[in-house]
Amino acid sequence: MILEIDEIHIKHDRETGLIAIIALDKVNEYGACIGGTRFMPYQSIEKAIEDAVCLAKAMSLKTRLGDLNLSGGKAVLMKPKVITDKVAYLKTFGRFVESLNGKFITGCDSGTIEEDIKIMASETQYVSGLSTTHGRDDMSYFTALGVTSAMQAAVKIKFGNDALKDLRVLITGIGKVGYYLAHTLHQLGCKLILSDIVSERAKLCADQLGAEHIEPENIYDIDYEIFAPCALGKIFTASNVDKIPAEIICGSANNQLENKAIDQTLYDHNICYIPDFIASMGGVVYAAKRYFGAPFSEVENYISSHVYSLTKDVCTMSKKQKIPTSFIAQQLATNIGQGRL
Repeated sequence: MILEIDEIHIKHDRETGLIAIIALDKVNEYGACIGGTRFMPYQSIEKAIEDAVCLAKAMSLKTRLGDLNLSGGKAVLMKPKVITDKVAYLKTFGRFVESLNGKFITGCDSGTIEEDIKIMASETQYVSGLSTTHGRDDMSYFTALGVTSAMQAAVKIKFGNDALKDLRVLITGIGKVGYYLAHTLHQLGCKLILSDIVSERAKLCADQLGAEHIEPENIYDIDYEIFAPCALGKIFTASNVDKIPAEIICGSANNQLENKAIDQTLYDHNICYIPDFIASMGGVVYAAKRYFGAPFSEVENYISSHVYSLTKDVCTMSKKQKIPTSFIAQQLATNIGQGRL
């Protein structure tokens, strides 16, 4: 894979076992990049770099379409088999972030929790998205809020009414975002089907909400109107795209499509696909606006209205121009970026 990105920074600390990659996209145009810190095992440093770059570029699409004065970045920590001192490990990474002098602002992502970010924050000022007194994981809450708003707009274009009540929604991946999304959609009257590679996690949430539970291998064998992927990426491939029973795909997972051709196939199948960089932008919008001091109520209203309006516009343009939604959304992001230069 050819990697095209402005900057890649790598830190290897033998004492703590830290191997960290920070990818920054278009940092020279915007002055700073924002994106979460992912903590996962990787087969090789090449795979970790590839993931960081792909995620940073996806984050740039979110920041542009979110109308933020920042570009996209991503940190990847290669999870070792054993960490003898996790506090020292995370503090070392915090100092690595600080050494970039504000080029990179970070927060939670897959594999990291708020306690991890707080430890990093003891060594760097460039963190955002930490919860305060709301008794919830705010980053995940706002990501789920954006997904819900995008889903409502997609339903409005597809079915003529943005009410989600009684629609069957499959959520795959009942992690932090999937959990909040399930609870939000339950309150809106959706009929939920929950699935996760960790069955007990999905079963527990299903029991709490009176929802249906299904194993991952069976998700293409039942009927539902909306598919909300909320786990890891590359979910939709040439081998499964023809099996999707949903009329709408709208979830928080990053880089959901195996390749660009999948979007065209979804369009040809009359499936309304909401690009992940629109549906899941709520988290980064929250982190960016909170970093610059915006109050919670302002952030909440902005995410709800902006994501809804953007999704509606993209779906309408896709329908009118007869081209896939991802193409429309990427063109909008490019035009916004050119307007700022």
